[in-house]
Amino acid sequence: RDYTKQVAVEVGGRVTSENSNEASFTLPGKTLINTKGEEEIISFTLTPSTIDPQSESHPTTLIATLCYPYETELIASVCIDPDPNNIRPTKKSCIVEDAPFSQGQGAPVAITLVQPQIIPGSSQVKPQFLITIENKGKGEVIKPELYKNICRGTSSGIDVKELNRIGMEAWLSDQKLTCYLRTDTNPSADRPETESFVRLQSQKQVIRCEYPENARPILKTDDSYTSQLTINLNYGYVESKPTEYTIRKVN
Repeated sequence: RDYTKQVAVEVGGRVTSENSNEASFTLPGKTLINTKGEEEIISFTLTPSTIDPQSESHPTTLIATLCYPYETELIASVCIDPDPNNIRPTKKSCIVEDAPFSQGQGAPVAITLVQPQIIPGSSQVKPQFLITIENKGKGEVIKPELYKNICRGTSSGIDVKELNRIGMEAWLSDQKLTCYLRTDTNPSADRPETESFVRLQSQKQVIRCEYPENARPILKTDDSYTSQLTINLNYGYVESKPTEYTIRKVN
């Protein structure tokens, strides 16, 4: 039995509230400069229910649920080698190799591995990347615009397909890559809109992104070079943590 009658948040500073048991605030995420991020202490006042006359105390549980939108960004240097089979006897400036990121990016959903591949054609090559994405946190991933519904208890109408859903984009330098994602059409819209997204399975997924056919050609006669790979993930995240406390009768 829950012996908590009412929960009221204390507002002030950057903490606001629309409901008595709900706190809203904004915190900057972790960055390369600020690796620890920021923190906020939220205070709540709990009003207990009346316990049984025969009882001196009752244990009860308080559950705090944190729901927020988040974006994971990875910026990494990758090698583009137009001669992956080493046909030309020239010295190369870089080597195409896997790039593991075991520590992630300081976000609950992390890019943990990038595997570059160079696909040769008749006169050109096409870079492609196998990108491993994992939920490294202790919570659940949800479609970004629905995270508030979870915290406010209005999630009964949320379809299971909205869970483990992540938006994704990737660029090689300033060229947007083609990523092979799932697609979904929203039938309730006035004009159906198709959304592309990553679906995690068992907290993990591998996505293939490739250099588009209509982009500036990378010729097989070009020298190897280093380019910047940028990957953005956007999602909602929900994490709950219970704590036990005891209500004692005051004599």
